[in-house]
Amino acid sequence: MSRLSCIITTHAPDLASQKLDYPLDLVKALAKQTPFFKLFLGDVIMPYPHGKLDYVKDMLYASQTFTQKKISPTGLLCGATIERALSDAYYLEEPYDDSELASLRGDRRFAWIWPEEIMTQYNANKQQLQVGFYLPKGSYATTFLEEIGKFSLKEK
Repeated sequence: MSRLSCIITTHAPDLASQKLDYPLDLVKALAKQTPFFKLFLGDVIMPYPHGKLDYVKDMLYASQTFTQKKISPTGLLCGATIERALSDAYYLEEPYDDSELASLRGDRRFAWIWPEEIMTQYNANKQQLQVGFYLPKGSYATTFLEEIGKFSLKEK
């Protein structure tokens, strides 16, 4: 569970508002969302798995659509011509928007991807679990493996 979700689900709204330094109305709106991944007004979203960029205009509706795997929030890959988040989401994204990369075109990628065709096979003799899955191209499969395995695949 993310720090944000943990604070919102384990504290009264007024205390969560203080801890997060968010307006009370925003905390109350975030608390109504069922997924642990919270969407903010102005988040850049795309229909999943393909579609045109749009913005979160209604946080509760977007949360429900996200839960149904119909949309996904996107992450910023800095550049001059890419769409930026708006409203509340802008203030969360802005610290990561590197103006020194303005010469690049930029892009947005899904911030949340659902793996498909998941298969597992356990070999008891070797005490080894084999995992198979499909992710769309550019979906950071290595990061997915590190997350489910709880270890780094990068050489040290």
